[in-house]
Amino acid sequence: MKVKLRMRRIFLITMAIFAMILPIGAQQTFAFTSANTNASGLSYHDGYIYVANFVDSKISKISDDGTITDVINFNNGEPYSLDFDSEGNFYYTFAYIGYPIDKIYKISSTDFSEGIGNPAEISTEVITGGVFLYGLAFHPITGDFYFGDYVLKKLYTISKKDFNDFPIPVTSPKVHEIGTMPYSVSDIAFDSIGNLYFSYSSWITKVTADDLADGHIDNPIHNYVITAEN
Repeated sequence: MKVKLRMRRIFLITMAIFAMILPIGAQQTFAFTSANTNASGLSYHDGYIYVANFVDSKISKISDDGTITDVINFNNGEPYSLDFDSEGNFYYTFAYIGYPIDKIYKISSTDFSEGIGNPAEISTEVITGGVFLYGLAFHPITGDFYFGDYVLKKLYTISKKDFNDFPIPVTSPKVHEIGTMPYSVSDIAFDSIGNLYFSYSSWITKVTADDLADGHIDNPIHNYVITAEN
């Protein structure tokens, strides 16, 4: 299985998604144009870009002048996707064999700070029982939680009101499957009006907010190309 090689190609795709979403959702202007982070997952929070560096086994943040600060070290783990909820709680997944790849983890906002030495001590298992749980994101309007499974090619959601009493098994009634995708899901992201984007290898697919409104993906726009007009 060429999962690990494919993940290394995802960085450029994720950067393209992020470059489009950031200007829509925030007014922060970044002075730097590139940063060497071996990143897979990206998230914007509280004035910083946070990156999951699966090669160097860490989570880092990048300031608007390009300064990179390490936040979490996983000691040979491979963090892959990440996001924050509206309360500043931090969520992450692992990318490859060696650490559990069938779970999604949370670090509370009160525990999340620079230089976390042993994340296992302060992490909570949030979702369990998937196969390769990679992408995760919070809906910008409803606060609902979305995540993907790379192997099963599925996307799932949990409503904000049901996102509690952890861990939540993928088989729980709280978890709703919203569609099987044409290819594996590497990472997902929302723009500020609720359009969903997911990536795999060299492809990006868009699911409109209208399509998501009925709780199921009916007509994803395949091979979506990001331009200034979109």
